[in-house]
Amino acid sequence: MTVLLVGAAGWLGGFFRERLPDAVAVSASDVLATDGRVLEPLLDAGAVVVNAAGARSGGPETMRRLNAELPGLLVAEVERVAGHLVHLASAAEYGLGQPGGLCVEDAVPAPESEYGRTKLAGTMRALDGGRATVLRVFNVAAVPPQAGTPLADVAGRVRSAVADDRDVELLSAGTVRDWVRPSFVCASVAQAAQGRTVGVFNVCSGTGVAMGAAVEATLRRLGSTKRVVDLAVYPPTTVIGSPDRWRDASGLGEALSVDDLGAILGSAVSGAELEQRDKDGGHRW
Repeated sequence: MTVLLVGAAGWLGGFFRERLPDAVAVSASDVLATDGRVLEPLLDAGAVVVNAAGARSGGPETMRRLNAELPGLLVAEVERVAGHLVHLASAAEYGLGQPGGLCVEDAVPAPESEYGRTKLAGTMRALDGGRATVLRVFNVAAVPPQAGTPLADVAGRVRSAVADDRDVELLSAGTVRDWVRPSFVCASVAQAAQGRTVGVFNVCSGTGVAMGAAVEATLRRLGSTKRVVDLAVYPPTTVIGSPDRWRDASGLGEALSVDDLGAILGSAVSGAELEQRDKDGGHRW
């Protein structure tokens, strides 16, 4: 089985390269520049294309091209060889207004950012061909955190506060999110490539973790007696995924608790190189 990995140079793509060592790496920019023709000599009958490409920033046009236009080109090539597309989508497609903060795959998406809107457009295009597994990935907790994400921002705040022997100031300590490890995302991609189940699936743990509680767990692990101070810049919101559909389809599950996230944050604070915080002081979730 031929597997092509689009977006192998990206943050998530790096994890997939380790899990799919025989996959052929293809640049997303090359796919866009050739309207997908670069894939033609690489795809054989029944091939799998894993789309790990995407853009969280860079302007509306960049996000439109990578998040929305690219999946459409990949779908056309997958259909040509009767293959399968594994498309990495995002929990940002649901938005922040789902009832009780619980995101189920059959909910009406209501993204509130350009990133979420363009990712949703990409999901719709991926599904058009009827040969795609769409994995909506929730917040990924890794060391080091992905640059430009809330986890990187929080880790930077903890590191700075511990170094200066002061309390940790968070933008929204009560904000609750659902976290997964890169290993779970990689296992999900591998299973999707093999099982080829069609539809949208949440790659999540189904457990909500408040960021303030996770930072408190981190401080305990670091032996610090400092407190968490909630600046309340943003009202607290909750986004938790329903894991049942993917667990039933794949047999895979994830469980990442407050203490688990605290341990990951602790490792990031003590040893990871973190991107300098944006000039506005943080990121809204």
